Amino acid sequence: MSGFIYAIECGDRIKIGFSKNPEKRFAKVASDAPFPCTLLGYWPGDVADELDVHAKFHAVRSHGEWFAATAGLLDFIGKHVVKRLAKPRYTISEDDGALARWRKGKGMSQGD
Repeated sequence: MSGFIYAIECGDRIKIGFSKNPEKRFAKVASDAPFPCTLLGYWPGDVADELDVHAKFHAVRSHGEWFAATAGLLDFIGKHVVKRLAKPRYTISEDDGALARWRKGKGMSQGD
């Protein structure tokens, strides 16, 4: 199944995952995370490609799909990303109220 490998930074960790819709996946991860998150970007791939990245960086794996935000991992991501948000459209933080988290998760502005 093809889709995208995505990289989400949260605190000093980076989540490397697979999704057909990485921006929607980001919204879910960000709304559940204890710290503000940033979608670093994504690139075409499949589950096997995701597992290859996990294997390549196994030495800095923290837990599951989460890895330490090392210079090597950030460099790898920078070389692979084909879609990167110059500035995250909406960063969901723990200080946001329920309505703000819902709105940002849907990619909506306050004006929307």
